[in-house]
Amino acid sequence: MIDFGLADPVVAAHFDRALLVIQDPITELAERLNAIERVPASTELYRLQEGLADGPLRLDQVLFSAAEASVGSLQQIARLVTDELPTSLIVFQALMRTALVRAARVVYVLLPSGPELRSERAAAVVAQDLGSGIRGLKRYVQFEGLAGVRAPEELLDSFRAQHQALGSSKMETKDGTTVDDMTAAIAEALIIAAPDEHTDGNVAILKDEAAWLWNTYSGLAHGHAWPRLMWTLSGDRRVPGDFATDLHHFSTCS
Repeated sequence: MIDFGLADPVVAAHFDRALLVIQDPITELAERLNAIERVPASTELYRLQEGLADGPLRLDQVLFSAAEASVGSLQQIARLVTDELPTSLIVFQALMRTALVRAARVVYVLLPSGPELRSERAAAVVAQDLGSGIRGLKRYVQFEGLAGVRAPEELLDSFRAQHQALGSSKMETKDGTTVDDMTAAIAEALIIAAPDEHTDGNVAILKDEAAWLWNTYSGLAHGHAWPRLMWTLSGDRRVPGDFATDLHHFSTCS
């Protein structure tokens, strides 16, 4: 039995509200994403895409893939709870981590008010996606045992060319810098999701919440032990913090 501290009525209310958010607006978002066949020319996403170097990866592919992973992870959490499906704690935590990281990529690009910063960040996330692909493709082009999935050299060359074109003039995409910026973007999304709570104290709390979400669920999803030394509402060291409130805050900002 997984104890999320739901015996507390306040915690249970957070959990119920999170499920309602996932079942209604987030499910509606998933349906809208699935219905998009071509990004309209009148949108900011189209403008950002047009400003990037041509190549095998488009910005809409990168952001839609991230959004679909985030939405799908939150929907799966809701199904596990409402359908009372047998599972383990790490499944909830890994799904939260996936939802968080993928949503962060989207808000990191689209949330800034300045168009130049949005353009720089669009280049950064596409470059990161390409960099990950290059690391895989460098091995795939050498496959002999799995010849059926061996990647063509031309694909690797096209990834490298687009990556170089993006990286030569755009912002730094080192993991540490971008992770900090993405955590800040999640904090801003949490603040926007709570417009009636913009006191200095509450803003500080929401910034701390973003850092908590990012680092704690990263540690849990990677199987690290250190999150078990953190405060736990339920008393179960495998559930650091307050999962119900974390889920409510994150699903709302998503």
